[in-house]
Amino acid sequence: LWTVFASDTNNPDHPLPQEIKSNIATLAVFMFKRSIEVLIDTKPEKIKAMIEINRNIASGLMKQVKPSPSVPGAPKTTMPQSETKPPGDKKSSTDSIV
Repeated sequence: LWTVFASDTNNPDHPLPQEIKSNIATLAVFMFKRSIEVLIDTKPEKIKAMIEINRNIASGLMKQVKPSPSVPGAPKTTMPQSETKPPGDKKSSTDSIV
């Protein structure tokens, strides 16, 4: 999955802003490195960080897409904000990565 994300960040025709593509590429590199670390030395906190990142990405992707007012029928995407975390959700160690 992260290989697909990383590949899309190098696609100049991809509609995401460059800043978001750079953030995705940075996360992908982190996930690649962390995967190797986990294979070498399995520690729960290392796996937990990967799970949290994947859940946050999945949550953002599952957000309802609203139609764009400028183009009829075109989807309007929104990036999840930190305020969208469930009440009482503590800041994770991965929040500083994003």
